[in-house]
Amino acid sequence: MGTANRFRTVATLRRTPSGTGKLPGLRLGRHRLRIAVIGRNKASGKSAASVVLAQQRKTLTVFDDVPFSTLFSRSGRGGTHNTPTRTFSYAFARRYPQDGTGFLPTVDKANNTCKSVHVDFVVARNGSGEMGTLSVVQESRDPVATTAPVAAISAVDAPLTPGEAWSIAVGGADQSGVVFYVNGTANCYSQDVL
Repeated sequence: MGTANRFRTVATLRRTPSGTGKLPGLRLGRHRLRIAVIGRNKASGKSAASVVLAQQRKTLTVFDDVPFSTLFSRSGRGGTHNTPTRTFSYAFARRYPQDGTGFLPTVDKANNTCKSVHVDFVVARNGSGEMGTLSVVQESRDPVATTAPVAAISAVDAPLTPGEAWSIAVGGADQSGVVFYVNGTANCYSQDVL
């Protein structure tokens, strides 16, 4: 595994014309792998250094679920919100703004290494009967949205395209006093998004 002339051995395969092998677990990221047949240069004699006789290179991308508290660590401060029946831990709290649109941090296309997102949220308001809508808004895919009543823990799942921008938008039926408590995970190959 590595790049250019700086490969290191992570697994050795048996000498056989074909077969399978296993790699040790790899951390998040893009890993350059090379399968190589290594032998000795017979022209130089017995003390010759090892040489690569044949090789094949591939890039392996390792994805994992990264919590919003890690992805957006510089964009908000989390906490706990109590509903009448449950306690909800959140990464962000956003009041529904007066202009009718509200966005949580946007992931620009240069930083998006994610292929899906799962968002949990609670709509809160003093009073009852209000609804709130949370949407995953993307660069080239249609938005994915869910509308939920006050105090209900709801969720949205959306596929994402790595290398394209995305954001989470919130909105409510009444522009005053609606607060969204948001948490979730994104399936990414890097945890350094924002």
